[in-house]
Amino acid sequence: MREPARVLAAALMVMASCGMTAPSHAAEPVEVEMPPGATQCSFSAWMSFREEAPVPVRAGPSGTSAILGYLPIADDGDEDPINVEFDVVEARPGWLKIEHQTLESQDDDDRAAPSRPLFQGAGWIPAGAAQVGVQSALGYARPDPDSPLVIDLGDDWLTEVAYVEAIRACSGAWLLVDYAPYSERGSSGVLDAPPAGKQSAGTAWFRGVCSNQKTTCDMASVDRRP
Repeated sequence: MREPARVLAAALMVMASCGMTAPSHAAEPVEVEMPPGATQCSFSAWMSFREEAPVPVRAGPSGTSAILGYLPIADDGDEDPINVEFDVVEARPGWLKIEHQTLESQDDDDRAAPSRPLFQGAGWIPAGAAQVGVQSALGYARPDPDSPLVIDLGDDWLTEVAYVEAIRACSGAWLLVDYAPYSERGSSGVLDAPPAGKQSAGTAWFRGVCSNQKTTCDMASVDRRP
């Protein structure tokens, strides 16, 4: 994954046909603030269901660092699978430092879930291996609601229409995320897959982080429009 110091919002804009529109006031490309080094984090996440193999937890933020253990993937046989959850305490380019890993041992019917070996302890995982919900439609150039608006999803939250591809950085209640749309809202108001070639990935700062992988979080809206 490329980690440029700055990213132009021209690469972040998503076509209106995908239900994602650039702010109308943006006459020129907007630069998104990209912290060059480590940022401190304080949020919880779960392992992405897009992972197809156990994720190694490493001693440092590098693919050559020693492997301390693994986070297991969800069981394909589970009707309603639950993935590993963890706290994220630091972000570096391409990597997240995690701790306090947990895995629910029972389902809603109190039946014992299959045992999956789980490394527990502090370590580093690739930034794309973590997933959160983002209950906000507005992505900004900086972790500041007065900064330029990069993307406005209208009535849809980010993770209703797009994947969080990676978490790049943290700043208080804000996360800098790479995202990729998987749905568009058509003229009938129904969400559907965007036409081939019309998907457009992006990067922006978002608030409204939800750490519940089962459902949405009960929180006041963070979106405020003029």
